[in-house]
Amino acid sequence: MSASADNADAEQTSDTSEDIDTDDEPQSFSMREIIETIKDDISNHQYLITGDLNEVIYAPNCEFKQPLQTIKGPGAFKSKMATLWDQNKSKVELLEIAEEDPSHIVATWRISGVLKNFYLFGGGKLAPFIGRTKYTLDPQSNKVTYSFEEWESTPWG
Repeated sequence: MSASADNADAEQTSDTSEDIDTDDEPQSFSMREIIETIKDDISNHQYLITGDLNEVIYAPNCEFKQPLQTIKGPGAFKSKMATLWDQNKSKVELLEIAEEDPSHIVATWRISGVLKNFYLFGGGKLAPFIGRTKYTLDPQSNKVTYSFEEWESTPWG
């Protein structure tokens, strides 16, 4: 093996080791990383229905404010959403996501679906509705500390 090949291998190894996540120090995220993670959580994981969000971008005490309830912490949010929606009959479509300013991201989405408990919030099948979530970021870690959700109309039509 030539010296240049050895150097290339060494450079590749050092680049890879920098990407390894350690729990020894708090993580900080770029705005782009946060937006891409939220995009993936909405579009692929359907987190507003499933609760399947990437907790690493949320502060442990993040408050999720929705029109009908407030949930504290990403773990509690996951549990609540998993029990609220019939995940086989519900879906979220991401319409737009953008940085509003250095401390805020706004996502616009459309939800259609069925609640699991027919009596909960009027229950049953909901009319498709458009909503917005405004994410507030901590200035040091860039983790989400507040998620404020609003709806353009009620899901009951």
